[in-house]
Amino acid sequence: MKISKTAYLRFAAVLVLTLVLVSGVVLLWRAGCFHFQTLRTCADGMRGAVDRSYALAAMIYFLFFVVAIAAFMPVSAMFSVVGGFLFGLLPAVVLATTAITFGSALAFLLVRFLFGSALQHRYACQLQRFNNAVERDGARYLLASRLSLVFPFFLLNILAGLTKIPLSTFMWTTVVGAMPSAAVYAFAGQQLYTITSLNDLFSPSLVAVFLLLVLLLLAPIAWRCVYAKDSSG
Repeated sequence: MKISKTAYLRFAAVLVLTLVLVSGVVLLWRAGCFHFQTLRTCADGMRGAVDRSYALAAMIYFLFFVVAIAAFMPVSAMFSVVGGFLFGLLPAVVLATTAITFGSALAFLLVRFLFGSALQHRYACQLQRFNNAVERDGARYLLASRLSLVFPFFLLNILAGLTKIPLSTFMWTTVVGAMPSAAVYAFAGQQLYTITSLNDLFSPSLVAVFLLLVLLLLAPIAWRCVYAKDSSG
């Protein structure tokens, strides 16, 4: 099949844009711009850029956020903090949740097409029980993992891509699971000058709420396992 010149140009444009964005994120990371103390130092300059062009700044922020997540970089917390400081709580939650969802979906698809499909095909018999469990409870596991604040988002994207969980399930659990933490981090952005680290936000009561949500999600699975064990006994 012959590929048109227009298709080549579009592909080249997307490739160049992706390389530029990835390079920009990496350079900013290496320069320390995603470290909390550096962020406070650069805050006024970034706020000035947003005041000059809110829409353009939001678009650039969103694109960098998506690419960073798709490139498996652990920057979701700091990007959410930046968003809260620059755009306000509600816009930051919407931008951060959307960027995390699309970036995670890209990472998920990349892992699945590069490794997941081949792994599932090669070890189909060995993975049959695992795939059945994922099909039955995969959404609960993913949602609980997103809410646990223990598993990094980039690691969950990789692990989910190796399974047979549907993309639609992966995306809605990412939206629901990412929104609470994005709200907490965006709120941190609004308190940028009054807190010293992100740990200041996670009070025992807040951690207890997240833990309770995880336990409620996993309770039916635990009950099913106990019931199955009692029945077999």
